[in-house]
Parts: sequence; C-alpha cells; structure tokens
Amino acid sequence: MQQRPNIFFRLALATGAVFVVTVLALTAAIFSDARSPMARLLDDYGGEIIAVEVAATLIFAFWAMALDRRRQLRADRLKDFEEPKEGSS
Repeated sequence: MQQRPNIFFRLALATGAVFVVTVLALTAAIFSDARSPMARLLDDYGGEIIAVEVAATLIFAFWAMALDRRRQLRADRLKDFEEPKEGSS
C-alpha cells in the first residue's frame, strides 16, 4: 500500500528555506544603507523573525519524525500480522 507523503517534512523544508533566506537578508542588510526600510525592519525585528522560523522548523521536524515513526510501527505490525510464524502449520 502506497502511503501519502508526509506533509510535515515538506513544511520543515520550507521553513528551513525561509530561514536561510532571512539569514542571507540579514547579512545583506549589514552592507546596505542603514536607512532603507528593509534594513530597518530586519534591524528591529530580525531576532524575533529568526526565532519564529527556528521554532517552526523544529516543530515541523519533530512532527515529521513522529508521524514517520508512527507509520513505520504500523507497517511493521501489519507485516508481522500478515506473515505466518515459522514452525506453524
């Protein structure tokens, strides 16, 4: 039976990508004009933005691993149930 893809892995990947883009934007803001709106936004809220992105990535990664483990345990139980035991007739 084909399982549906785990959406939490995709969400963890997406939030990780947003994190990388934010870090690159923060790095670029260091070398840009300090009066630009983006530089001011990142200067004022950069830490909070990074914290939210890290928290979201960790939460989605945790749920992805938990769902993957749950699916694997269920598949193992079904496999053990369907296969006959050795020595039984």
